[in-house]
Amino acid sequence: MYSMRTAIEDNDYISSLSRGGLWSPHSWLVSVIEASEIVFRKHTSKDRTIHLPVNKMVDEVLASSHVKSLWCNIVANCDVKISKECQALCLENIVKLYLTVRSFSFAKDIVNKYKLIEGAQRKKGLRKELKKAGEVM
Repeated sequence: MYSMRTAIEDNDYISSLSRGGLWSPHSWLVSVIEASEIVFRKHTSKDRTIHLPVNKMVDEVLASSHVKSLWCNIVANCDVKISKECQALCLENIVKLYLTVRSFSFAKDIVNKYKLIEGAQRKKGLRKELKKAGEVM
């Protein structure tokens, strides 16, 4: 999120990864993704998140008037004539892809957190435990 707040042309994160191959997204598209991230964080702010309702989050982002106006600006500045159905499908796919990837990342972070907690509570290896038990006897 911090990387998105910098100027699009000076996006350090993209320039560090690109080596000349990636291009920076337009600020309107970055704003659509920021709106998606806000909705994602709203749905994952609960203490115990078991199920991530990606479709519900996508619908909430697509219902936003701010996102609709940004998408209309993007489509209006496009050189190619795009049908209304294709416009809606493209926006839905962009938002769904972002939220799906973000959900997988979120789930991986939760799994890693529990693995770290479990690893901290785990005893030493069996060999060390047997050696320690033999010294006690």
